[in-house]
Amino acid sequence: MDIKEEQINDCTSFFKRIGINNVQFRVEDLLVRTHTNEFDLILAVDVREHIEEDRTVLQNFAAALNPGGFLLIHTPSDQGGSDTEASGEGGFIGEHARVGYGRHEIGEKLIAAGLTIERIRYTYGRLGMRAWRLGIKTPMRLLNIHKAFFVILPIYYLLILPVILPMMRADLDMENATGAGLLVLARKPHG
Repeated sequence: MDIKEEQINDCTSFFKRIGINNVQFRVEDLLVRTHTNEFDLILAVDVREHIEEDRTVLQNFAAALNPGGFLLIHTPSDQGGSDTEASGEGGFIGEHARVGYGRHEIGEKLIAAGLTIERIRYTYGRLGMRAWRLGIKTPMRLLNIHKAFFVILPIYYLLILPVILPMMRADLDMENATGAGLLVLARKPHG
């Protein structure tokens, strides 16, 4: 689900092209409750920081989950680290309704929505941030210098992916004391 029809059309087209037919994409507003006890899993990756009325979204997620269903969220943390703000590059950070969430804040909002917290952990710790800078930030900077870097980008990724993928996996496996992201798993209680 997305509020932007263009995104839904792109996803629908891509999935049809690769032959996956058991996934549906729909234009819907997360602020409007349209589902009750319908989903076993809701996945919200880097979405909530764009929505001012985050408590309403969590209440709607809780209502939409089947009893025992899971909500998996990834969102920026209040620890910062994207370094977009400091560099003055703007971009997607300008679309955020908030900088990020603290562990306590997001936990309190999940509980208020009627969900139980299974786990909250930091992502994009030391290794994850290095992987992000090598895999995302550096290519973006190169493309901002000149569009001709599109030609060498596939070669860059062939060389760098064997380095950054293990770094990203290690970041996900370790308990980071701090990090630029939060990975949150919550569950709707049974009856």
